[in-house]
Amino acid sequence: MTNRLRCKIQQLSLTKPFKHIAREYKLSVTTIEKIALAYIREKDSQHIMYSPEVLGIDEAHLNGSIRCVLTDINEHLLFEMLPKRDKQTVMNYLDSLPDSNNIKVVTMDMYRPYREAVYECLPDAAIVIDRFHVVKLINDVLSDYRKTLCKQLSAAEKKEINSVQKVLNANRKDLTANQNKKTWIHLFKVSGTKNGI
Repeated sequence: MTNRLRCKIQQLSLTKPFKHIAREYKLSVTTIEKIALAYIREKDSQHIMYSPEVLGIDEAHLNGSIRCVLTDINEHLLFEMLPKRDKQTVMNYLDSLPDSNNIKVVTMDMYRPYREAVYECLPDAAIVIDRFHVVKLINDVLSDYRKTLCKQLSAAEKKEINSVQKVLNANRKDLTANQNKKTWIHLFKVSGTKNGI
C-alpha cells in the first residue's frame, strides 16, 4: 500500500463508514480499521490540552449512550468528548486541565452533575445556563397555566385564549405592536375574570 493511499484512507476514516471505504478501495474492513485506529492514536498523542476562557458543557447521544461534550465557546471548537456524563467523569476531566483558573465562564444546561462538578473543580468560574433551556422551562410553565386556565373557562373564552396561542408562542420581536397589545389584553381579561381581578 502506498503512503498516499494510506493518507487518503486515514482522512476518509474520519467521515465515512469503514465498510464503504473497504468496498471503494477493494480492501478488507479489518485493514481499514487498523489504519484508522493507528491514525487516531497518532492524532491523540498530538492533542494539546488547554483551558478555554469560556467552556461549554453539553451532551450528545452516540451509539446508545449519552456522552459529555466540552467545547471552547469563543473559538467555536469541540475539544473533548467524554465517555460518560456523570459528575465524577466530568470532575476527573476538569481536574486534568492545565491552567484551569483560565476558565472564567462555563455554559451548560441545568443538569445537576455538571453544575456540581464545576462548583467543586472551578469555584471561581461563573456558571451561565444556556438560554434555550430557560426559555423551554418558561414555555412549559406558560403552556401548563394555559391548559389549567382553559379547564375553568366557557367555550367562548377557551376559543379566545386559543386564538392567541400562536401569538404567545411567537418571538416578541416578530409581533406587531397590535398583536402584542391584543395578546396581553386577552390574557388579562380572561385570567382577571376568573381570578376576580
